[in-house]
Parts: sequence; structure tokens; C-alpha cells
Amino acid sequence: MRPFTADASFLAGAAGAFVPELTLRVADTLARLRQARGVTVGCSAKRAVWSFGKTTLYEYLPLREAARDAPQRSAARPLLICFALVNRPYVLDLQPDRSLVRRLLAAGLSVYLIDWGDPDDADRCLDLEDYVERHLGGCVRHILVSRGTSSLDLLGVCQGGVLSLCYTALHRRDVANLVTLTTPVDFHTPDNLLSKWVRELDTELLRQSGN
Repeated sequence: MRPFTADASFLAGAAGAFVPELTLRVADTLARLRQARGVTVGCSAKRAVWSFGKTTLYEYLPLREAARDAPQRSAARPLLICFALVNRPYVLDLQPDRSLVRRLLAAGLSVYLIDWGDPDDADRCLDLEDYVERHLGGCVRHILVSRGTSSLDLLGVCQGGVLSLCYTALHRRDVANLVTLTTPVDFHTPDNLLSKWVRELDTELLRQSGN
């Protein structure tokens, strides 16, 4: 590797050429942001049917065209979407033409979704068992009882896929079909980025300060 040999005059010249361009770009970005209008996300109609702590279970209402084309929809096995704890689930329902939820509804499926809410200091002692058994498990049990069925389909997305895998391993009879999207499964591979991050993690410090 060749050593970095740029002198002060070179750096000053480079900065002199770059800073004005950067300033113009920032000004243009700010001007565009001032003109931007708010965007409504989460376009599909839904209703809250169960809650526990900050977790809310939503049931999506059937689309008119789905109800018309699939009159037996109510008899379909329910589908529960378990999203990640750290992201907002409306990314699955951004706009009418950019919505996984609407595609599922249009196919005649009965769709439920878990919104974990916004965690705060009161949640620092929650562990994996809490999320899998009490929160996710509570959603599953509510759906099974309210729909009078013995099993459902479970779609886990990202970190929600990990929770879904854990729940299915513990309660196989509750889950007829399990689907995971962008879900890390094997955390012990040498090139796994998450594995590298936590390899030197001080778990005792984490236990004392909360998650």
C-alpha cells in the first residue's frame, strides 16, 4: 500500500472544490424537503383485536373485491404476520399499489399483523421468552380461539422470523405453515455479521443495563 502523501495545499484545494458543491446539494435538499408533503402509510383498513403491554394485534378488513371474488374467505385459515421488533410494520402496507398486505387480502386470505409498539425503559427487562410466549403466543391464542380453529399460518419477517421459528419449534400444533422472509437462522457461521457483532458482547453488562 502506498503511503498517503497529500500536503496541506492539496487538501485545501480539494476542500475548496468540494465544499461549494456540497453546500449547493444541501441547500437543494432542504428546499425539496420544504415542498414535500406528508405521506400516509398503512393504507389498508384494520382494527385492533387484542393487546398486551405495548403489543397490538390487528386484523385487516377484507377488500371489497376480495370479498366479492372469494365469498368463502371467512373459512380460510388465518395468516399471522410477525414483523421485527425494531422496524415499523407499515412497510408491508405502504400504498395501495405497494402493499404485501393488500396482495394477501386480494387472494382471499384472512390477515393479522403484530405491531410491537415503541419500547421504552419499562421494557428493558423483557427477554426472548416474554416476546415468544407471552406476546407472540398471546396473539396466536387469541386468533385460534376467536376464529374457532386449531392452527394458523405464520409469516415471520426479518427478526420476526426468528421469533416465529422459536414459537413454531415450541408449539408445532398451532402452526400449519411457517414462512420466513429475510430471516437469519444460523448465527454461528464465521461470516455472519450479527455473530461478529455479538462475539465480544458483554452479556453481564447488558443484563444489568437492560436490552
